[in-house]
Amino acid sequence: MISDGTLYAINLILSLMVAFIISFLGKGKMQLIHKFYLLLSGSLGLWFLAILGMRYVPQGREDLLFAMDAISCVSATGVTVSMVLIAGVFTKNYTTMPKKYILLFIPPIVTSLIVITNPLHHLFYRHFSILSSEVQFGPLFFLSGSQYYIFSITAIVMTLRYGLKSKHPLHLRQALVFSVGIAIPIAVNFLATMKILNLSIAATPIAFSATILCHGIA
Repeated sequence: MISDGTLYAINLILSLMVAFIISFLGKGKMQLIHKFYLLLSGSLGLWFLAILGMRYVPQGREDLLFAMDAISCVSATGVTVSMVLIAGVFTKNYTTMPKKYILLFIPPIVTSLIVITNPLHHLFYRHFSILSSEVQFGPLFFLSGSQYYIFSITAIVMTLRYGLKSKHPLHLRQALVFSVGIAIPIAVNFLATMKILNLSIAATPIAFSATILCHGIA
C-alpha cells in the first residue's frame, strides 16, 4: 500500500507541478520545448493521480487497482516520449517538430493497448501487485518495458553528443545535468523491476521529479 510518507511526497510534488504548469501557461505564447514540458508534466501528474487512486481503492478490489495501474502505464508512455522530444528540441533547436517524430508514439500506443487488455491475455502481468516484490511479470512486460530504457538512453546519447560536439563549456554542463536528470529514474526503475530493492510503485514517477528539476537547472 502507498505509505503516508509517499502520499505526502506525491502531494507535495503535485502541488509544485501545478504551480509549474500555471507559470508556463501564464507566459503566453510558448516555445516548442515548453509544450513538450507540459506534455511531460501532464503525463507525470496523471501518473501520480492514478497512484493516489490506488491508496483509496477498497480492499479486495484488484480490478480497480489494475485500472489505476493501467492509467499509470499509459501516463508513463507520455513521459517516456517526452524525453526524446525534449532532447530533440534541445539539441536541434527545432521550432517545429519533423513529422518523423510521430513514429515515436507507435510503441507507447501499442504498449498501452497491451496493458489495458491484460485481463484477456495476462501477457503483461501474470499477477499484478503494487509491491514490486509480489508482482509477476508476463513476457510482453519486458518487451514493451524495454522501450522505456531505449527511449531514455536515446535521449541521453543525443544530449551528450550535442554537448561534446559543441565544444562550449556551458553547453556541455547543460548536457550533463540534462542527462543526469534522465538517468535517475532509469536507475530507480531498474532497481524496482529487477527487485533489487523493494520499492513502491510510486518510486519511478517520484524519481522523474528529479528529472524536471535537473532540466530546469540546465
